[in-house]
Amino acid sequence: MYEKHTTEVNDDGTVSVKSINISGDHMTSSDKYYGLTYLLGDGTWTDFTFTITFKMTNAEDARRWLGAVYHMNFNTERYMTGYIMNYRYSGASVSSAVTYERLFLDDAEGNGKPLSDGKYHTMKIVMEGTTAKYYMDGTLIKTFDTTTKNGSLGGELASGGFALIINGKYYLTVIRIACG
Repeated sequence: MYEKHTTEVNDDGTVSVKSINISGDHMTSSDKYYGLTYLLGDGTWTDFTFTITFKMTNAEDARRWLGAVYHMNFNTERYMTGYIMNYRYSGASVSSAVTYERLFLDDAEGNGKPLSDGKYHTMKIVMEGTTAKYYMDGTLIKTFDTTTKNGSLGGELASGGFALIINGKYYLTVIRIACG
C-alpha cells in the first residue's frame, strides 16, 4: 500500500522521485500492474514530440520499467487509457496500451541498451497521425502503428495528455521533460 511519494530537487538541479510504502521504505510495488502514475500537465495533444531525460538506479530487478503514456484519457470512473512506450531496466522495449479496465496490451521487442549503467538516458516519442516512433538515446527502436490497439481501446485515441508510469522498485532522477 502506498502512503506517499517524494519529489526532491537535488543539488545539481535534477529531480528525484521516490515512492514510499506504509512502513517508510522506498518502493514501487512489483506485484501491481504499475507502481506510481504521475500526470504531466493538463494539455491535449495530437501530433507531438515528447522527450524525457532520466536516470534509473537501484532497480529491484531488470524487468522493471519506466513508461510514457500518451494520448491519455480518463473515463467517468477516473480510470486511465492511452498508448504507452515503456523501457525496461534490462533494455527491452515495449509498445503498449492500457485499457480503462487497467489491462496492458504489450508488444514485446528486442533488447536495447540496459539502463543499469548509472548514466542519464533520453527517451523520445515522435507522434504523427497514427504513427509513433520510439527513440532511446537518439536511436530509433520501434515504429508503432497505434491503430493496432484501437479495437481493444474502443476506438482511436486521436489526442490526449501525458503521464509517467513507474513500475518496480528503483530510484528515478529526471532532469528534463519536454513536449512540443
